Amino acid sequence: MKLIRLVVVFAVGYVLGAQAGRRRYDQIRDIATRVGDDPRVQEAAGKAEALVREALHTLTDAEDGTGAAPAGHSSTRGSTWPEHPDAHVEVPQDEVVYSAGPAGR
Repeated sequence: MKLIRLVVVFAVGYVLGAQAGRRRYDQIRDIATRVGDDPRVQEAAGKAEALVREALHTLTDAEDGTGAAPAGHSSTRGSTWPEHPDAHVEVPQDEVVYSAGPAGR
């Protein structure tokens, strides 16, 4: 008898929790959709995308040697990772700092 009662209580709790969870999920989804559709958010996303594209173009030109490298950087120093032809990130070796902790400890 206790086992049946436990199963029934579990089932009722599960159903009620699932319904409450679904309502909250729908509420969060609706808010996210409204925010994403807001013209101000769309404008900011467009500006951010343009900025990233411009930076990527500048870095790609510097890597290829077809354009000027960003100030203080040279495409001949440092290393790139990952070794994928479309994804280059310059890591200048003279700017990398290795530290084992405060000196003298």
